[in-house]
Amino acid sequence: MEHKTAEARNYMLLITLVAVLLILMLLSVAFLKNKKLYEIIKFQKSEVEHKNVIISEALKDIEDSLTYSKFIQNALLPSGQKYKDCFEDYFIFFEPKEKVSGDFYWMHQSGREVYFVEVDCTGHGVPGALVSVVGANALNTCIKEKKMSQPAEILDKMAMIVGETLTSEEHNMQDGMDISLCKLNLDTLELTYAGANNPIYILNINGLKILTPNKQPVGNYEFKKPFTQETITLQKGDCVYLFSDGYADQFGGPSGKKFMYKKLRNLLENSVKLSMLEQKENLNTAFQNWKGNHEQVDDVCIIGVRL
Repeated sequence: MEHKTAEARNYMLLITLVAVLLILMLLSVAFLKNKKLYEIIKFQKSEVEHKNVIISEALKDIEDSLTYSKFIQNALLPSGQKYKDCFEDYFIFFEPKEKVSGDFYWMHQSGREVYFVEVDCTGHGVPGALVSVVGANALNTCIKEKKMSQPAEILDKMAMIVGETLTSEEHNMQDGMDISLCKLNLDTLELTYAGANNPIYILNINGLKILTPNKQPVGNYEFKKPFTQETITLQKGDCVYLFSDGYADQFGGPSGKKFMYKKLRNLLENSVKLSMLEQKENLNTAFQNWKGNHEQVDDVCIIGVRL
């Protein structure tokens, strides 16, 4: 009996040893696998961190490039002093969607005549900014170099320049720009306007007058026709407004809808007796309140001058 008990005890001990050995073997295999997995994870983590560093450096380079591009684009815009030399009171409400803008404004004085322009190029950000350089160069060519003086003829020539610049053997780009172009005689206050899709507003004691544009852009356009122009004699104290569509097209408000041109006209009409600086503040406040938490959809540019 004791002999059988000893055998049973030995048998159980053997089973226990075998079980322990199996457990140790399994633990060893699991350890090796975990160690290998750890090494893989460690390597992958190192790769991710390295790639994150590369991405961060690339993003910083892009950010630095955009910041420098903004400085360059701002340097191309006319200074406030140029407007002060021509107008008693003015404002420029300029809110790019991104660091650089497809909207821009331009100005040139020749004797007692001053050309002031608002331009809305196709797109925004970097693509829009590149097209804006084409537009600014076209204005410089037409008005400063070629001494062209009639707004309609200037837009015709600009359309040709922009179309040729943005056309190659491989691509025929439809990019272009909408423009309000005004020429003002500072002595007679005679204003000549030509527009590509963008109207201008004139506000005075008699109310609002809208000068309407040709319904076509400056650039490649299948149904292109010669631009027309309109001449009007203004009075001292009249206010002239040039603008892109970015303000009116901004989504916001309680229902997330567009601001619309009617609200913009009402805002300007209700502010016309204020100084241009106060009008700009009103425009900014109304825009920010309307936009709220909505993303800005486009570049915004409004120019107001009081004669």
